[in-house]
Amino acid sequence: MTDAELDRDWVPNGRRPLSYVQFCSLLSMSIVLWGQLMDIFRIENSVSDLDEKVNQRRENVGKTTQELAELEARIREMEQRLNRNMGVAQPDEHPQEPNVASTPLPTKDESNKSRPGTARASQQAPGSGNMPPTPGPSEGDYFLVPQADLNSMR
Repeated sequence: MTDAELDRDWVPNGRRPLSYVQFCSLLSMSIVLWGQLMDIFRIENSVSDLDEKVNQRRENVGKTTQELAELEARIREMEQRLNRNMGVAQPDEHPQEPNVASTPLPTKDESNKSRPGTARASQQAPGSGNMPPTPGPSEGDYFLVPQADLNSMR
């Protein structure tokens, strides 16, 4: 509808138009109410607060990721130094030749035992299929299996 049509169809409803004083008092009351609602529901700052929190968390994740990468690099470096000091050849430096006189393979009972002094022995998860048991808190024994033994098992 156009303005002319609206003016033509307008019928007075018997109410007086608001005076300037009434309008100002309603306006000030509505501004106060609006401010109180903003304070109660934190509508005004909710988006900016959320943006700030998201940015802080992104920074924290970035810092934590960087610290983790630095720690992993230090651990790799320490492992390499330890291997060099113990005289263990690293896999990428020298390919290991099969050694027939290596340590015997552990029996099933020995492989499931935990070292003395641990809190609890390892437990196999139900329905794990062909998965090996989860190591306990201090398990970390490694056994070298010569290539010849692996080939004979096939």
